[in-house]
Amino acid sequence: MPSLVNKLRDAFFGRHVWITNTVTSGGLFAIGDAAQQQIEKYQHGDKDTAFDYNRNDILSDKGQVSVFECISRSYQPFSFH
Repeated sequence: MPSLVNKLRDAFFGRHVWITNTVTSGGLFAIGDAAQQQIEKYQHGDKDTAFDYNRNDILSDKGQVSVFECISRSYQPFSFH
């Protein structure tokens, strides 16, 4: 009987790799924006500035959408070549 780890690996890195790529890209965009906000906060010397969750959410969404667009453009279910 396959273990839970093997089932998850097959599901997310086999049949549904586009979901994994989309979620990973959104997460990396969010992490990158959080780091950039911290850099901007310390470069300007404004330690009282709050973290901008709206900006972080927008960039996370952009990361997910950009990967989804790339994947959907490269996917051709009916190729007549």
